[in-house]
Amino acid sequence: MAASGDDAAFPAGTGYATGLAIGVGTGVALGTALGNLALGIAIGAGIGLALGVAFEQQSRSGNEPVTPRQRRLLVLAVVVGLLVAAGLALVSLLG
Repeated sequence: MAASGDDAAFPAGTGYATGLAIGVGTGVALGTALGNLALGIAIGAGIGLALGVAFEQQSRSGNEPVTPRQRRLLVLAVVVGLLVAAGLALVSLLG
């Protein structure tokens, strides 16, 4: 069964949302424990994005190749996530 969003058990993008929810939730807990909430959220967002990509790839069937457009979107999502995480970490360290 292909994970196209129409005939899959879960809609396309569910893996990203799940990964980010786990990552940000863990980041909030980590930030609270460390006393620096912004840094925890930044770390959690980066980890959550990586988890989301892994979850989304796991839900795909092995028969459906990743199109060039999907690959560009994945790379863009990873770059944006890392930039946001780095920006939040920088702001929390400077502020």
